[in-house]
Parts: sequence; structure tokens; C-alpha cells
Amino acid sequence: AESTSLSAMHPSNFLPLVLAVALPVVTTFAQNKDGNTVQEIPGIAIVKPQSWSKESDAMILEFTAYVDRRASANAAAGYYEFQTTSGQKRQVDSSKVIKVILYPDPTRIPTLVEKQDRDRIEATLDEIAEVIKRFPATKTYLAPKLQNFVEFFAKFDGGEVKVDGVWIPRRSHLEKQAVSLVEILKVEIERASPPGSFDLANDAKFLALRKMGSEAPKAKAFADQMMALDSKLARGEARRQIRARIADPALPYAEAASLIAQFEAQQPAEDPESAVFLESWKSGLKQVAEMKVASEELATDFDPQLAPTKDAIGDIKAETIASATDLNSKITAFRSSTLLPQIKSQNQSAESVDIVVSGFLAMKPLIAGKQFLEVKELLDGMAPHASAVGPQSERLIGELQKSTAVRVEIFIKSRDEAKSLAEASKKDEAIAKYQEAFEVIPDPTVARIIEELKAPAPTP
Repeated sequence: AESTSLSAMHPSNFLPLVLAVALPVVTTFAQNKDGNTVQEIPGIAIVKPQSWSKESDAMILEFTAYVDRRASANAAAGYYEFQTTSGQKRQVDSSKVIKVILYPDPTRIPTLVEKQDRDRIEATLDEIAEVIKRFPATKTYLAPKLQNFVEFFAKFDGGEVKVDGVWIPRRSHLEKQAVSLVEILKVEIERASPPGSFDLANDAKFLALRKMGSEAPKAKAFADQMMALDSKLARGEARRQIRARIADPALPYAEAASLIAQFEAQQPAEDPESAVFLESWKSGLKQVAEMKVASEELATDFDPQLAPTKDAIGDIKAETIASATDLNSKITAFRSSTLLPQIKSQNQSAESVDIVVSGFLAMKPLIAGKQFLEVKELLDGMAPHASAVGPQSERLIGELQKSTAVRVEIFIKSRDEAKSLAEASKKDEAIAKYQEAFEVIPDPTVARIIEELKAPAPTP
């Protein structure tokens, strides 16, 4: 037996309509195929008088319900039990049944949303039309049923969809579905770990949103919002990772600068913390640039003032001293700031000028006070930076290092000899030698020893 039916699956907004078309076993919506349950679906059966009879001898049997009692392993065996329009039950061997056709009924299709499902329905109706051509006697029964679908298709083709048995504008339905989809998508995107890792481009819900967007502007807006949200989270994660890498004090400046360029491309203005971080970087570089200019101007002004001197520091102009003091204050504040180490490393040229100029200014009273031990310490720190100021600074530092080294050598020699004399109980000679050392460098420790040696011995 052949059978043709038209049926819809359980209503669902995301699954395609299912139609049973020309199957060996009649299947319909909410139908049980257990050979016992009565299927209360009307239709017709094309029945031959005998199994060997010609198709032209077949008759039309109209029924209001039926039971399919064919053998599960052999559809040609068994029988159908039809309930006729007069209420009688009639059993027909399956070998006599050419075709069973369930009346197509648009009211049994509760949901129709997608065009491909409409096309399936139409294809089924076309098959029924072919049955009419093959068996003209069926026209009276089937043609009116096909006519019932004219309005059904007209509604769909006019921009409506059927959901849970109700026709509504397609755009309204799509926008409602878009709201449901975007609520789920938003949660999934925000829960993705790490942020921005949700595979939006291949997500079925997002693809459905984009498809809906061609017909429903709200769906398109939702899809754009989800893309924007996913991108924003991804940018936030990228910024977090970049900041974590730059936080490594061992990271070279060149690599940090490259990362900052990437950071700027991730729209740091989206969150206050990132915006402050970038502004701090830019502010730090601006300070470096300003101090570099100030230090170069100071070096140009200061270095020539050392030309007349040989191994002593001459008078330095008051405005030069003011500039040096101002630069030193800025550098001190810069060093103690919370700026990144990579930024601070870029201030070396200005710091070199500050070390040399500040060293000369601090050294002048020390030389006048013959405090050559302190002078030597200053000079040793200034020498590696002298070239940052100029040739006169390099020259004078070299000369002062030589003369200071001589004085320090004399001082140490006299002091050590005095100590040996004192240990040999040669007090007067020890005092004289200590005084020689003190004349070279008036060291407070030597002065105290001299006072101790001159003090009267305690009375027994």
C-alpha cells in the first residue's frame, strides 16, 4: 500500500517542520503506530477489488479514522481497519490498498516559520495533485483540500508566520525570537573565560540573529550589539594582558613601547583604569622629554663656566645654580614617582647632567673645607657621566681626581704612620704626624684622636 500524509511536528521556533510524504507507513502529527490506536484523521484509500485487480478497477473509500494493522516486517501483509463516513468499520487487506491519502489540512500545521518548510508543504500538495492525475476519481475528494491551502500560502507569502496556531507578522515573530536569543547570547558571552574567548562567529544563535537581521532591523541591531560586547570584552582582556607584561620591571623599554602601541589600539578609554594607565605612560614620557631639554640647556650653560679653572671650581652664575636646583628637584620627584621602570630608564641623560652639575655645586664648599675624602667620593660618582655635560666638565673632573688622589694618599700615609707611632707609645711624634694628616684633610676623627693623645694621663 502507498500512503500520503501532511503533518507538522510539535511547535518549535528553531526546528524545521516535518512532513510525512509518500511513506510506506502512514504517519501524522501526534500519531501512534502500534497497530491498535485509532488514528482519527480523515482521508481516502484507493482500494482494488482483489489484490490482483488492475488499478483502473480501484474504488475510492473515504474514511474518518483508521487503524494500521500491517505487519511491521512486511507492509504487504496485514490489513487496514477504516471507519467509514457512515460510521461502519471495514477491514481491507493491505495487498488491496494502492494508496492511503490523509486529507491535507492547514489547521493541522500549528507552526510555519521557514520558507523551506513552506516548500515542503507545497511539494506534498504537488504529490497529491499527481495522485489526482493518476486517479481522476480522487479529484472530488482531494481538490477542495488543496484549495484550502491558497489562503494559507497567501498569508505566509504576504509576510506572516504561524506560531502555535496563530498567524502573526513575520517581523514581529523574528524580533521576539531575537530578544530570546540575545538574552542567552549575552550571558554566554559574559561568562566566557577568558573574556572575549566566546566563539561568536560560529555560534548558531548568533548566526540565526544575523539571518533574522535581513528582515528584522531589531535582530540586526542585537547582532551588532553582541559583536560589540564580545569585541569589548576581548579588548579588555587584551589590555589586561598587556599591562601584566609591562608590569615586569625586567622588560626592556623598546618592548614596553611596542606593547603600549598595541594597548592604544585596544581602545583604553573604555575603562577608567586603562585610560589612567595610558595617560601615566604618556605623562612620564613628556616629563622625560622636558627634563632632557632642560638638562641640555643646563649643560650648555654650565660647562663653559668651568673653562678658567684648573683644579678648583670657580664662581657659577646664580641663574645657572637656580636652573640646576630646579632640574634636581624634578628628577628627585621623578625617581620617587610610581611611574613604570621602563619610563624611568629613559631619563638617564638628564640624570647624568644632574649628577655632574649638582656634584660640582656640592663639591665647591667641600674643597674649600679640604674635605677631600668626600670630594673623592663625589668625583668617582661624577666621572662616568661627565661627557653628558661637556669637555670642560670632563677635563676638570679628571684634574680634580688627580689632585684629590694625591691629598688623600698623603693624608692616609700620615694617618697610618701616626697610628703606628701611637701604638709604639711615641705620643709626641704621633701627635705631630696626626697634625700633618689633619693639615691635609681636617678629618673629625683625626681631630678627636689628637685631643685624646694630648689629654693628661689619668692619675693612678
